[in-house]
Amino acid sequence: MAHPATFTLIPLPHQNNLVVAALAASAALLPLTVGAQAPSKKARTFILGHLKPCRDEFTFRTLDEYRSYIRTMELRALSGDLVKSFAELDIANFLFVNGVNFEYEKRYPYGRDRYQPDFYLTDYKIWLEHFGIDRRGNTAPYIDRDKYRHEMEWKRSVHAKNNTTLLETYSWQKSEGILTRTFNELLKGLLPIEWVIFLEFWT
Repeated sequence: MAHPATFTLIPLPHQNNLVVAALAASAALLPLTVGAQAPSKKARTFILGHLKPCRDEFTFRTLDEYRSYIRTMELRALSGDLVKSFAELDIANFLFVNGVNFEYEKRYPYGRDRYQPDFYLTDYKIWLEHFGIDRRGNTAPYIDRDKYRHEMEWKRSVHAKNNTTLLETYSWQKSEGILTRTFNELLKGLLPIEWVIFLEFWT
């Protein structure tokens, strides 16, 4: 007769207490999932809030339709930030779970234009922009492609001019299930600390 799996939770120094509590709750639920699907995958699903149906942004016909859908979903990250896409939700949760302090849409301090990059890693002075393009550089049907690509180049030039570090992620990475994995690799190459292995959000 098979016995339910048991789990010992060891809080790591960089982990937020709320995350540890979520892990504990997930572990308590795991025996109920045996036979349904892999327990570890169930736990990650519970922790990261992927119970909400994720619809690809490229499938919407109009911007109003997309915005209405996002408002209905209320994409609130574990940090408490209300974000504007499922990709941003993954990024925010990834940073939070790994104890990386960040500010969402912090105003860029250089220049007179009002510019608010998607994320700012406060301890490392690193900015992150998530760009809504596919592998071919195309935008969703309701977004002006040429205007969007011009804005992308403008943002890159602003960071280059002011010698600030900009990381980029893209919608196609979310669609292909490699967003947080790729982001993990970007951070490991830049942050001057020893990481305890990043939690992956995809299998």
